[in-house]
Amino acid sequence: MAVTSTLSAQVIAVSSIISFDIYRTYINKRATDGDVIRWSHYGVVLFGVFSAAFSTALHYGGVDLGWTLYMLGVLTCPGIFPTSFTILWRRQSTVAAIASPLLGMATGLAVWLGTANAMYGSVTVATSGEILPCVYGTVASAFSPILYSFVLSFFQPQNFDWADFWKEKLAFGPPEGDNDDDVIDPVIKEELHAVATGQPGSQPHLQRWARIAAYWSIVTFLGHWVLWPLPMYASKYIFSKSFFQAWLVVAIIWIWGTLLVAGFFPLVSGHRQFRSVYDSLKARVKPAS
Repeated sequence: MAVTSTLSAQVIAVSSIISFDIYRTYINKRATDGDVIRWSHYGVVLFGVFSAAFSTALHYGGVDLGWTLYMLGVLTCPGIFPTSFTILWRRQSTVAAIASPLLGMATGLAVWLGTANAMYGSVTVATSGEILPCVYGTVASAFSPILYSFVLSFFQPQNFDWADFWKEKLAFGPPEGDNDDDVIDPVIKEELHAVATGQPGSQPHLQRWARIAAYWSIVTFLGHWVLWPLPMYASKYIFSKSFFQAWLVVAIIWIWGTLLVAGFFPLVSGHRQFRSVYDSLKARVKPAS
């Protein structure tokens, strides 16, 4: 189940990147909806074949799931801060946004494999899969892009205008010649009206929730990665039976709370969208009188 859900998310992400961010942005800027959907299908097939071949190669190479998870930390963490700066810091340059994750990945790989060689005398699947080399490599790959981004942006800073996002072409607009009132969903029209009149969904409202999300992300990061685990690690704390039971109870409550918020609340909050889709489908299959 975990593998299926993870692969599903990766397939969606990769196909969207190929169709929207690569094909429509650089190859065919006048791509139609059909072109974008076709390339999205290509992305699904290509990534499906690649992921199956790559996982098979890892299996026959003696690489287990634990090593793969450690390796993914080194490879994926370099994008955390450059991506955050891209949407929160207007002065990050294009060069910094592109180069700092790559430099961070190179730094993480060097620290990871160098630590494995220094601590265990060789670089093998077994030594590179130990905890400390992976921890050092992941920390280096996650935080080194901060320095790279600031240094690269210092020499050639940009002053990005957030209003440029309003000039971007929507993913799927109504076909030319059609009346917007006949094509645009009523719920979408309501949201567009809210933006135009300064109601929830407008720029000030979004800025307020962006600040709340940023603050909550910082608090969550400090709590989950710093204030809670590091003191326990430094003190070499060993769980007692009662403490472990309490830990499991809190974890189960957290999981169920997450399921309710992320799994069921969208069904409640999006009931109007579901109703709109149902009405649209019902109108399409309604026999002509």
